[in-house]
Amino acid sequence: MLDKLNQAFNNLKNECEKGIFNPILEDDFVARIYHHLLTDNKELLNKLFVKTRILKDIEVLPSNNKYDLVIGERVSTNGTVYVKPCLVAEFKIFPEGFSPQQRSKRRDHVIEDINKLNAVNKAFNKPCVYVICLFDAVGWLLGYNQNDEKRRLQRFIEYRDKVNTSIKIIGVIAVDSNNMVFMV
Repeated sequence: MLDKLNQAFNNLKNECEKGIFNPILEDDFVARIYHHLLTDNKELLNKLFVKTRILKDIEVLPSNNKYDLVIGERVSTNGTVYVKPCLVAEFKIFPEGFSPQQRSKRRDHVIEDINKLNAVNKAFNKPCVYVICLFDAVGWLLGYNQNDEKRRLQRFIEYRDKVNTSIKIIGVIAVDSNNMVFMV
């Protein structure tokens, strides 16, 4: 499944570089990845879900917790519908027009999402891919916080490595105004 998501990200990167697509909000980002996943993988038609519930109850998470994008099997038991996942992805965007405070808040949300995916991984305890998906239209993740010698993206990777190295981090990041990189 990760290879399919990687291909969707590569398509997105190419569209951004050509000026075909430039998301404003996180939902635009998720929708475009969803589009590419379905366009290139018809077998995912009934297995791809957005803003959905997974499993039944994960005690360490709120019962109404939703996940940005999930690939898996739809399950219905005792009036409850959820997805038994094989891939769970959380998305964060750092777009043009966000203030430094908004970007810093997004940074905090990435840390929360790493913890959220780790909790799911521990509770589910079955083969599943967990992914943090990033889109940075302005190269903010390649910059530094005050009094820090490491790039913001490197801080995410280090935090993920402390929590759970099996969580993947992928993204599309602006290097300059004309070039984006696909980061795996």
